[in-house]
Amino acid sequence: MTNASLLIAVGAAIFFGALIQSTVGFGSALIAMPLLTRLLGLHEATALFGVISMAMSVVLLALGHRRLDLRESWQLNVAAILGVPVGLWVLQVAPESFVLHGLGALLLIYGGGGLWLSRSGKRIVLSAPQWLAWPMGFISGILGGAYNTNGPPLVVYGTLRRWEPEKFRVTLQTVFFTSSIAIALGHASAGFWHSSTFVQALLCLPLLWLAAQIGRRLTTRIDATTFVRWVYAALIVLGVSLLAR
Repeated sequence: MTNASLLIAVGAAIFFGALIQSTVGFGSALIAMPLLTRLLGLHEATALFGVISMAMSVVLLALGHRRLDLRESWQLNVAAILGVPVGLWVLQVAPESFVLHGLGALLLIYGGGGLWLSRSGKRIVLSAPQWLAWPMGFISGILGGAYNTNGPPLVVYGTLRRWEPEKFRVTLQTVFFTSSIAIALGHASAGFWHSSTFVQALLCLPLLWLAAQIGRRLTTRIDATTFVRWVYAALIVLGVSLLAR
């Protein structure tokens, strides 16, 4: 593969991952990381996606900051930061397959049940109190520190809080941004960063902006009920991917 074709393939993987995240608020790693790993190798793909994740969160926050609810986002962020060191410890002592398969099964149950209820015209009457941001954020930090899968607890919390689509997307990005800084610093200390990492990230910035604009337009064109169904469907896909990991 030539350098030009490799750059095009990398850009396409990042664009579609960013489009998913800008539309439903999460899931970019589900799309981009398997493709980038095949193209660049695990270490280089991990380093590039760490930088891209940070930039993606900045773009989405810049576009939707008016819908940011600091009352809830700061609780999730603080709890996630506290959970990251625990996640690093879990990484050393807990079997990865046990944790990820258990998480995948829970996502399948929650996403599948929510999608079935929404399509049958029924509603989930369970509503999360705001204090639940602390344990859900903490669990998110643990999963992010251990396996870079910090999104699922945040998504479950957001659906239980019944956030409208724009608030859902923006609030999640605050936690993703905080986590991505810690992850990027870890990659740098491990020697994953190279000059090509930043060159590829800079060239992909216009794609991130384009994907964010398209995703934002898609979100504004769908009602809250349809958006929640998309989120449930994405959770099902994520659950399957974790079970197959």
